Amino acid sequence: MPETAETIAPHLLPRHVGMVMDGNRRWAKKAGFSNPGAGHDVGADRRPAGTPHDGDRL
Repeated sequence: MPETAETIAPHLLPRHVGMVMDGNRRWAKKAGFSNPGAGHDVGADRRPAGTPHDGDRL
């Protein structure tokens, strides 16, 4: 039987999760943006709802 959050001891569950969203500059360049940094703005707008960023806490 696969383990789930309900069957794993609480002290073994992760307290944080990291996400690395890479490739924003490359995407912006391919998409024709004059400012490659604009890809970061688009990426931030597309992050999943409820996902904290810049050190926000859940």
